[in-house]
Amino acid sequence: MTLVNTETGETPSTLNYEVHPAATLFPLIEGDAFRALVDDIKARGQEVPVVLDRDGRLLDGRNRARACQALGVDVKETRYAGDDPYGFVVSHNMHRRHLTESQRAMVAAKLANLGNGRPKETPPIGGVSPTPITTESAAKSLNVSTTSVERARSVRDHGTPELQQSVEKGEISVSKAANVITAAKKNPVRVAEIHAEVKAGKPVPKAAKPTPVRPATFGPRRKHKVVIESVAASLGGLAIACDEITELDSSITNEEAAQLAGDLSKSIRSLNRIKALLNNKENTR
Repeated sequence: MTLVNTETGETPSTLNYEVHPAATLFPLIEGDAFRALVDDIKARGQEVPVVLDRDGRLLDGRNRARACQALGVDVKETRYAGDDPYGFVVSHNMHRRHLTESQRAMVAAKLANLGNGRPKETPPIGGVSPTPITTESAAKSLNVSTTSVERARSVRDHGTPELQQSVEKGEISVSKAANVITAAKKNPVRVAEIHAEVKAGKPVPKAAKPTPVRPATFGPRRKHKVVIESVAASLGGLAIACDEITELDSSITNEEAAQLAGDLSKSIRSLNRIKALLNNKENTR
């Protein structure tokens, strides 16, 4: 067994297990939290076994396995015989960990980003295919809004590894991280620069506001289209303002903010549908 320096919190670079993909949904604990786990197992022993799937892959308990590996002691194991490893991992870690809403949103983004719901693997007993994991079901499982999951997906798709880790560690909110990406216009270099500025205490720079379109001497149909575009742009700016309000006004709860953001999204979608209908009308003239 590979031993590590438990005083500094240095951890093994590899585990003595093949790790199931579901086990990587939640971030590893580091630093003081990991040292505390090592000290607890050293004093009281490993009270909760790690969980392996039927193929012997580590499904749950990476931190416990690392701690035992750090101490040079055998790892207590048990087996999972069910057919929903992802649901099992989410259920156990949701009750065990104290994660922020932003951290849970990052987990939900991973969960909803697995192709048809799960990686291709040996079908469960009976040959029943796993139920696809949608954004909505992932959000519900992690007790976050779909808006937060979409922001987390943006961070995963366009953020630097450092920005993603900042959200996963609870150092920065997912809304602020998404605003970093928006301000940088998805430029990886600018994302890194703005992220460094935010970590240093500077505010996220404001994204450029869309230039309002002023109705000119257009016909009635064109005028209506311009009005709708202006309203849609205003609602988009209001959605961005919601993020700022939640950071500045502690009296607004996460649930209220999520509800407001959802209402705004519905309004924007409705306006876009109307705009599409007007475009079709123009094209058929």
